[in-house]
Amino acid sequence: MRFAVCCFIAMLQCDAAMARRKVNREPAAKARLVAALHKANGIVTDACKKARVDRTLFYQWMKDDPDFATAVSDTSEVAIDFAEHSLFDQIRRKEAAATIFYLKTKGKKRGYVERQEITGADGAPVTPNPFSTLDDQTLLKIASDLLKANAESGASARA
Repeated sequence: MRFAVCCFIAMLQCDAAMARRKVNREPAAKARLVAALHKANGIVTDACKKARVDRTLFYQWMKDDPDFATAVSDTSEVAIDFAEHSLFDQIRRKEAAATIFYLKTKGKKRGYVERQEITGADGAPVTPNPFSTLDDQTLLKIASDLLKANAESGASARA
């Protein structure tokens, strides 16, 4: 009996030591992951692989730790900055697609917007759906009448 009690106490001490080590390693793992996110331009899968942290744990930390979530959010901003820098490099190289994209997204106040004009057939005005003003009961009656007429025409065609 005494041996079993000693083993139980040793097991508890071992569990407590492991728990302390796990808690002490978590901030370092989070810091490693945030650094990896910066290097991976915010791509979570790549960062988790580099930091040797499971993606499930990453999302748990995002949910449970507001400071970690803020750091991750800041990393997303760095990734957007990187993309914007790349866009401006393309504009400087006079790449038309980059210039058009920038003007469509940032130049709207100056009239750089795409509009689509919707017309009916051959440019005629669009006619509203004639059923759009009917109530549900009237629509159900029309549907019922159509089903009945369809069934009758099918029966006469088979005869």
